[in-house]
Amino acid sequence: MNTTSVHNVRIPGAEIQVAPVVGISAYLSKAFRTLLRTLESWQVRVDQRRHLLELDERLLRDIGLSRYDVQREAAKPFWRK
Repeated sequence: MNTTSVHNVRIPGAEIQVAPVVGISAYLSKAFRTLLRTLESWQVRVDQRRHLLELDERLLRDIGLSRYDVQREAAKPFWRK
């Protein structure tokens, strides 16, 4: 839950307002989780392409790919689907 309300704190002789850090913390936490998921998906993509390169012709034929298809896929940058 993201709160943006400001709480009034009573101090004798003065009144200050304290903004909760929960909103910033939640945002950073979500951004960090998103970054980790992105890095993980990139690593999975790299691993899958490397494994494709290791398959022999018979296995490639079984899954309906040619060596050219595999080379083209393996040449893609890790960030591209």
